[in-house]
Amino acid sequence: ARRPVVLQQQQQQQQRQRLQLQGSPGQSPKSTRQEEADTIRISGRRGRLEGMNGEYFAGDFCNDLPSYYKDTSQGRRLYLYFLPSSDSWAIGPSLGSEAIWADCGPVQHDSHLQQTWRVWDGQRWSDDPSMAASVA
Repeated sequence: ARRPVVLQQQQQQQQRQRLQLQGSPGQSPKSTRQEEADTIRISGRRGRLEGMNGEYFAGDFCNDLPSYYKDTSQGRRLYLYFLPSSDSWAIGPSLGSEAIWADCGPVQHDSHLQQTWRVWDGQRWSDDPSMAASVA
């Protein structure tokens, strides 16, 4: 269901004001700076596309929020960024693109990157509950 535009704008403003990531269950919330983290660690992906695992470093802003990048061992760069059209954080090979490999959302107040990740296998989306994000 689509949220009214005013509600989306309010949520995006809140996201800009504080991007705080929560740690693993049982840990207290952790953030390195009030507005953005320097490094985000993706872990838990196995098999196809496990190259998405690793540390993503702070890059440019995309869609009014910080984005992150990772260089893979195959010489490809992957990006982690907020995608407003699906109200989710996404991983893909082109910053800002809607052609993505994985996403995590919808974004909820104070729970960025904590929802179950979905991964595109080339034919369909599949939940990957073992995939997780944390502030490194």
